[in-house]
Amino acid sequence: MTKLSLRLLVDGAIDAMKEMHYTDGTLRHYRRWWDQFVAFAESESDDSYSVDLSNQFLRSRGIEDIHDKEMTKNQRHFRLAMRTLGEYALHGCVTRRRHRDLLIPFSEHWKAIAESYEHFCGDGRRTPLRCLNNRMLLLRQFCCFLDRRGIVTPREIDAKALEAFVAKQSHVRPRTLASQVSHIRSFLRFLCMKGLVDSALVDDVPKIRYFQQDRIPTVWNANDVAALLGAVDRSSPGGKRNYAILMLAAKLGMRASDIRLLTLDEIDWDEPAIRFCQSKTGVAVDLPLPDSVGEALVDYLRNGRPSSDAREVFLQSNAPYGPIGSRCSFYDMVAKYRRLAGIQLPKESRKGLHALRHALASRMLEAKVPLETIAGTLGHVSEETTRTYLRIDIDSLRAVAFDPEEARHEEVV
Repeated sequence: MTKLSLRLLVDGAIDAMKEMHYTDGTLRHYRRWWDQFVAFAESESDDSYSVDLSNQFLRSRGIEDIHDKEMTKNQRHFRLAMRTLGEYALHGCVTRRRHRDLLIPFSEHWKAIAESYEHFCGDGRRTPLRCLNNRMLLLRQFCCFLDRRGIVTPREIDAKALEAFVAKQSHVRPRTLASQVSHIRSFLRFLCMKGLVDSALVDDVPKIRYFQQDRIPTVWNANDVAALLGAVDRSSPGGKRNYAILMLAAKLGMRASDIRLLTLDEIDWDEPAIRFCQSKTGVAVDLPLPDSVGEALVDYLRNGRPSSDAREVFLQSNAPYGPIGSRCSFYDMVAKYRRLAGIQLPKESRKGLHALRHALASRMLEAKVPLETIAGTLGHVSEETTRTYLRIDIDSLRAVAFDPEEARHEEVV
């Protein structure tokens, strides 16, 4: 993109965000922050955008543009605004991040191709819904990016455009970027199968080096888990629901997606057990229902769950009381109770609901529960996946406590 003065760059970025249907409130915030950046640049006698200048401005506000850096919500939004301006300066376009209600519409150039690809993945390849949603979300961003570069047919896609798109995604973690690149390759292979691009184009997608076992996972200790559960106010309907959700994650190691999709029919109160098909792997699991978890579920179902025809166990706390949204990971819920409990975690530690799976696996490992049983409890298809979870440093391993009740979980497939 041709270098523009900062004021012209800001005006262009605002226009691009309007095209992406950003709200008036967001536009006002971004305009105000970017005007402050322009004033900062003028004080530095600079009138053009650069990454170094942007980082200097962020540091002047006490913000470091580093992954996993602890910061306030306002600081995160401020950093995102500067990343958005940098994206526009580099590529001349702005792509919209995840949004619950509004998805970027496909242009007429790509709509039919995208629908055909979605049908191919969903019905032809039986791609899991979660993966398909992520693919289509990224494809919307990719097609929007191509439109902004004037690329309106598959034949016009070239290595330069692919490299530019991957470079634009540099704000995400390497693991996430590797997944996004895989989605792009999948789409290009589909186009190749349809005869719309050459097979060599697939090889032009940049390769992202990511080592799955490049770091030792950190683990919440038993006191942290107990403090998190103890911070929940169970006197309200929302508190009863949240407590039951946390208990399923902490005591049974269930994923957020499986908790969200759990139905009343999948709970066997007579045995008692929970039987469901995992949304991520498609593997059926049968987990015993401990008394503590069962009591939390009963309390919510009897005294907290709104009246509804929906079969999902967990519903939204506010009208119209439908099932919880498909993109909800319960991260904000865990963060809320983590703050209330005063839990201090290392910067590199997992801080969402998934951290409770790690904690459960580590306590079972310390109790010398067989790896096969741990894999069954977590619902892993391969024990190699379980070994990845259990690469825990010795100090963390010594710090965790063991709940004998959890060691008796067995898999019945």
